[in-house]
Amino acid sequence: MFELTADEFTILRLLVDHQEKVVSKALLLRELTGHANAELELVDIIYNLRSYLGTEYAGLIETVADQGYILHTRIKRHSRPLSDSPFKTMSVLVYSFLTGVILLLMFWIYSEVDHPYCIDSYFAEQVPVGNGHAVEFSYYPIDYHQKKILKPQMEHFVRQLKACQFVPWDTVSLSVSVDGMLTNIMLLKQTDKRPKLDNIKLFQKGVELDFINPVWLKEVGVCG
Repeated sequence: MFELTADEFTILRLLVDHQEKVVSKALLLRELTGHANAELELVDIIYNLRSYLGTEYAGLIETVADQGYILHTRIKRHSRPLSDSPFKTMSVLVYSFLTGVILLLMFWIYSEVDHPYCIDSYFAEQVPVGNGHAVEFSYYPIDYHQKKILKPQMEHFVRQLKACQFVPWDTVSLSVSVDGMLTNIMLLKQTDKRPKLDNIKLFQKGVELDFINPVWLKEVGVCG
C-alpha cells in the first residue's frame, strides 16, 4: 500500500501534470507553505518519492541542476551499447504505481469540480452497500470499444460490490490493459492526515470477472 503525505501528493501531482517537462523549483516551493525550510522539505519529498519507486526506477524523477525536476515515463540509460535499446521500459510495479497516482489525481479533480465534463469513455456510479454507505465506483476504459465489450463485466462487479455489508473505501475504480491481461482495481480512502491508496492486480488471459463475489472481495480487502 502506498501512503503519501499531503505534501508528497501535491508535488507528485505537479510532476505528473508536466511529465517529460522541467517543473521549476520555484513552482514546487510555492506549494510547500507552512514549512520553516521549504527547500529542505522539497529535497526530502523527492527522496521519498524516489524511494517509493525503488532503486532501479528512482531515475524516473530527474534533478535538473538549478532548475527543478522532471518526471520521465522511461528510464534513460547513460551508456548505450549498439545492441541495446536507448530506453528501458517500466515494470508492471512502476506502471501500476504511476497509474494509481494518475487515477488518484483524477478522483481529486473530479471531486473538486462542481460541474465536471462528461467524458464518454469514463463513468462513475454511486454504489450503495449493506450498511447504507455509498461507495463511488469508477471505470476507466482505454476507448469506447473496450467500454462496450466490458460493460457486462463492470455491471457484474457493481452487483457484487452492492452485496457487501461494508466497504472501507471511498472510491473503488477499475481499469484494464490494452491486451486484457491485466485488470487493475484501485482503492482510495480520504483521511484527515493523508489519502490511503491500495492496488489489486489480476493477471489473466481475457477479462473474466464472473468469479468475483462478496466473499472474494472481502478476502482481498475491498469489502470489510
